[in-house]
Amino acid sequence: MIVNKILGNIRDYEAGERTVDPVWLEWYELEKKLLRKTSEAGEEVGIRLEDGSHAHGSTPEGHTHGSDEEGHIHGSDAEEHTHGSGAEGHGHSRPMEDGDILYADDSRVIVVRLLPCEVTVIPVHTMKEMGRLCFELGNRHLSLSIGDSQVTVPYDEPTFRYLEKLGFHPRKQEGTLDHVTLCRGHSHG
Repeated sequence: MIVNKILGNIRDYEAGERTVDPVWLEWYELEKKLLRKTSEAGEEVGIRLEDGSHAHGSTPEGHTHGSDEEGHIHGSDAEEHTHGSGAEGHGHSRPMEDGDILYADDSRVIVVRLLPCEVTVIPVHTMKEMGRLCFELGNRHLSLSIGDSQVTVPYDEPTFRYLEKLGFHPRKQEGTLDHVTLCRGHSHG
C-alpha cells in the first residue's frame, strides 16, 4: 500500500468497531516524506508525502481510497495508484504526528504511533530561562520540543552534563518527542 496523504488524526476521529493498526515510527522519522514501514498487523506501508498532503481538521470518515472497494492496491500498477492524490493542497507540509491516519476503510484504520525513547526534560520557570536554554540547545544543533514550562530533547550524556553545568536541572526519562522543532546543521565559517 502506498499512502501520500494524511487523512486526519485519530484523536479527532471515532474509530468505532474498526481495528486500529499502528505503524511505529521513531521521532526523527516524523519529518520524512518517504518511508517504507510495516504495520503491527503486517501490512507493508509505503509513505510518500508531498507538500500540502495533510488534511488539516478533517477526518477520514467514508474514505476508501485505492483501486478496489477495500482500498487495496494490486499488481504492477501499484506505483500509479496511491491513497490520496496529494494534489489537493499546495505549500509547506508539516511533519507527521503521533495519531496521524494513513489509511481508513470500513474495517480498519492505519495510524502513525510514536515509539518512546530516552529524553532529557529541562524545566524552565521564566522566559529569560527559556531563551537562554533554547540559545544553548540551538548552538548544539539539537532538535527540541518546547512546552509551556519545559523543553525536551533527545537524551545524550554530554548534553545532559552540559545542562547541569549551566545550572539547569535536567532529568532523564523515557518519553516521546512529538511536535519537534528540528535544528538543521549549518556552517559557521
